[in-house]
Amino acid sequence: MVVTPKKPSITTEATSQIQIGDTIKDVAQLAGGTNPGGSITFKLYGPSDTTCTKTPVWTNTKTVSGNGTYTSDNFTPTQSGVYRWVAYYSGDGNNAAVHGTCGDTKEISEVIVAGINIDKTGPNYAHDGDNLVFTYAVTNLNSSKLTNIKVTDDKCSPVTGPVKTNSDADGYLENIGTDGVNPEVWTYTCTIPGGSVHGLEVGSQIVNTATVVGSPPCGPNVTDKDTHTTKIIHPAITVDKTASPTTIHAGDTVTYTILATNSGDTPLSDVSVTDNKCSP
Repeated sequence: MVVTPKKPSITTEATSQIQIGDTIKDVAQLAGGTNPGGSITFKLYGPSDTTCTKTPVWTNTKTVSGNGTYTSDNFTPTQSGVYRWVAYYSGDGNNAAVHGTCGDTKEISEVIVAGINIDKTGPNYAHDGDNLVFTYAVTNLNSSKLTNIKVTDDKCSPVTGPVKTNSDADGYLENIGTDGVNPEVWTYTCTIPGGSVHGLEVGSQIVNTATVVGSPPCGPNVTDKDTHTTKIIHPAITVDKTASPTTIHAGDTVTYTILATNSGDTPLSDVSVTDNKCSP
C-alpha cells in the first residue's frame, strides 16, 4: 500500500497599505496538516514584478511546528508601489508542499507616498486701514488621494472655500485632475478687516502663516505651511514754499522755492508740483 502525504491548506493575509517608511508583513494560516513540520518561506516581490517571476526583494523563513498561524518579520520598503507576497510551505514526510499564488487579493501590500502643498498669496503692501485679502492654493503632491482638507491661518479667520479647479466631484484632492495632466487645485480665501490693522506704527508689518492638513488613505496626516508678509505703509508728503525776495516793488521778479518732502514710510514716485499763480 502506498501512503501519499496529506495536503494541508495555507491561507495568507498581508499588510494592505502603508505610507513609505512604515513596515509590512505577511501572515500565513497552515491548516489540515498531519503534525506538520518543515518551514514556511515568505517571498516579497517588488513593484515592477507583477508576475512574481523576478528575484524577490526580500525573503523570510519561519520554522513550522504544527498547524497554526505563522507571521513573517517586518519589512520596511524604500520604494513606493504595489508589492506582492507569496507564502511557500515546504512540506515534510507526512505533508505535501503548498503555496499561494502571485496576485492573491490579500497578498498585496500598497506602499504610498503622501504629500500636500499650500501656496499663500496676498498683498505685499497695504495702507493703514485696508482690508487684507489672502488666497491659499492647495495641491496634492503625490498619487495617494487626500480627504479632510483643512486650511487655517494664524492671523486670519474664517478661511472659506474651497473653489475647485481641474477637479471632479468625488471629494478627493488628487494630484492628477480632470485634464489628465495637472493636479487639482483647491483655492481658499480669508480677509483681515481694515479695522484690525488700523493704527499700526510706522514700519509695522503683518506676518501670518497658513497651514493645510489632509488625510491620506493610511498613516498619519500630511501637512504644509506657507508664510506671507504684508508691510503696512503710511505714505505722506509735505510741501514747504518760500519766496525770494519777500518784499518787492511793482514790476520786480520774485522767485519761489518749493520743497517737497517724503514724510511717510514708503518711497514715492511720479511726484509733481503745481502752483496756481506760477507756471511752469
